[in-house]
Amino acid sequence: MAKTILLLDDDVAVHALVKKVLAPLGVAISDAYDGQEGLAMVNRVKPALLIVDLNMPRLDGWTFISKYREATNPAAPVMVLSSRAGFMDKTVRSRLSEVEAYVTKPFDPKGLRTTVKELLTGGDQAGAR
Repeated sequence: MAKTILLLDDDVAVHALVKKVLAPLGVAISDAYDGQEGLAMVNRVKPALLIVDLNMPRLDGWTFISKYREATNPAAPVMVLSSRAGFMDKTVRSRLSEVEAYVTKPFDPKGLRTTVKELLTGGDQAGAR
């Protein structure tokens, strides 16, 4: 059975692009378009990985990650996929939130695929890209 990724991003085009880029990995991707929808889906979907945008309506990415870590037994790694490339988000907040990887948009398709594969196989920390 394919591993499931929960993708949280309010941009439909990002969902389509990420699905296309990750298709060679044979993963299933469940879609959420804001943090509240993502929280409602976590227990049902039981994702092996969460990919989270930071700028979303109703509940932003950092708040989603915090609530996810508090409300669940978070076995799944979290990867941020965001256009926010500043030091505060990419380094400080990602470490405080225990984010396993931080990929900035626009992203390199091969780099995204490699990072996701590392996180799904439990390899070394994928880190910031």
